[in-house]
Amino acid sequence: MPDNDILTERQRDVLRLLCEGATDHQIAARVSASKRTVQREIVELRAHFSAGSRTELVAVAMRRSVR
Repeated sequence: MPDNDILTERQRDVLRLLCEGATDHQIAARVSASKRTVQREIVELRAHFSAGSRTELVAVAMRRSVR
């Protein structure tokens, strides 16, 4: 899917873990980043997918099979 080509590897990892229900803290530990970095990635992902919330981001990503 084209969205996968645009996302960085970290963004894909963050999005996948977010779709699995992981918390910011859990995602940070899994991708070896700070919680703040994860939160920033999620903000960027929300903007990329025009999602108003984290929940909408997950729904859009799952609908588009971007994980």
